[in-house]
Amino acid sequence: MLKYTSCNFIITKLLWYRKYSKYAHKINVQIICNQIGTGFYFEHGNIVLNSSCIIGDNVTIIGNCCIGGKSDGAPVIGNNCYIGYGAIIIGNINICDNVIIGAGAIITKNIKSSGKYICNNIRLS
Repeated sequence: MLKYTSCNFIITKLLWYRKYSKYAHKINVQIICNQIGTGFYFEHGNIVLNSSCIIGDNVTIIGNCCIGGKSDGAPVIGNNCYIGYGAIIIGNINICDNVIIGAGAIITKNIKSSGKYICNNIRLS
């Protein structure tokens, strides 16, 4: 996983932000995570990730998603997860490995077991 720790990485991060800011508005993506694992993939724009959230390896986010929260903590998403179009993941929560979150789902509580969380009106709260 990427983690911002060394001085060289901070300089690289600042240069990346400068380049990133030119394109972020064009593709409508705001990704400023603390940690992002390898194999991260997003298919469409309109994605917002909180600066404190942690994304595991091989995570796919389709589009029009918001992952974060205003107050204490941010989501931690495990490895091999798939987040469908329009899903919202809010709060200081953990999502375990191998989870599929369907389109339009609103997740506000921990997901402790692998599986598919797909429903038109799913609310874990």
